[in-house]
Amino acid sequence: MCEPEWKGGLLGSVLYFFWCVSLLFVPRLADKYGRRWIFLVARLCECLLYTVSMFTKDYYVMLGIMSTFGLAATGRLNISAVYLQEWVPKRYQTTIAVISVMEQSLLEILNVSLLWFVTQDTYDIRVIGLVLCLITIPVTIILPESPRLLAAKGRIQELEKAFVRMAWFNRRKTKLTLTEDTIK
Repeated sequence: MCEPEWKGGLLGSVLYFFWCVSLLFVPRLADKYGRRWIFLVARLCECLLYTVSMFTKDYYVMLGIMSTFGLAATGRLNISAVYLQEWVPKRYQTTIAVISVMEQSLLEILNVSLLWFVTQDTYDIRVIGLVLCLITIPVTIILPESPRLLAAKGRIQELEKAFVRMAWFNRRKTKLTLTEDTIK
């Protein structure tokens, strides 16, 4: 039995609709609780969604999965872009932003090319998405919260720990004592 064409299009449309909806509240949550946690929760949700999508055959379950992917998209793309920008010096921010957007564009081109020229089955693409989630989760757990956010919020002890961890990553020694006056 044939299904109406709108059912296939609805799967993509709900993703973008819920992405727009999440843009109304997720950035505020990231400002309040931190970019790292929002990104991490989004990636954990996406791991679960990729896994469930590999086994489901039900249209309505897939509709729910795509809706939830839309909700998580703000954390994965928008919040992660800010999180990344806050880690690099201002002189490199434009370069990092361009590289980040190019990476996302190239992944979309790869996605379309795979579907167009290699296979119509999206299982392999979901496996790649799951693997990328599983790679980014431990990296995010290791990285501290954005130092700029911590400084803006006056969370001095966490900021000191973030600087110590950054120094360790950069193989530098640091003796740092911060006060509210030094971060203003």
